[in-house]
This record gives sequence, structure tokens and C-alpha cells, in this order.
Amino acid sequence: MFSHSRTSILSPWVSPLTRPHSQEGVSKMAKEPTTTQTANVVTDPNLEQEIRRRAYALYEERGREDGHDIEDWLRAEAEIGAAAQQAVA
Repeated sequence: MFSHSRTSILSPWVSPLTRPHSQEGVSKMAKEPTTTQTANVVTDPNLEQEIRRRAYALYEERGREDGHDIEDWLRAEAEIGAAAQQAVA
């Protein structure tokens, strides 16, 4: 039987930035993050929900291939952020 966390049951997509990861098979990151390793902290729940939906859509577009969760999240963050900036301008 599969074990599911409460978060994964409530939402199809959980921010990879807040989800605990297994350290097995994960390469060590640089001590000082580079611009490609950093992410914006999302504080607006509506904005986070929008990013979550877009990241999940990217996952589905790839054919639900695992292992790209952080990439999908950061791409969704960039797309949603750019759209928000255009709306303000």
C-alpha cells in the first residue's frame, strides 16, 4: 500500500521548495547559491496557487515525467511573475 502525505492528497502539486527531499542520489549544491539556484519566496496564497497550477500543467505537458519538479516550479514562477509585471505596467 502506498503512503501519502496529507499535502500530496490535498493538492496535486506541492512546491518543491517546501517539500522534503530524500538526499539519496542528490548531488550537493554549491555553498553559495547562484542565480539559477535561487527562487523567489511566494507569500501571496493566490499567487502560489497560480504557480502551483502552472507547474502542474508543465508536468502534465511533459507526460508526467518525474524529476523536473523544481525546474517546473521555477519556470512557472518566472512565467507568472512576468505576466504579473506586464499587467502592472
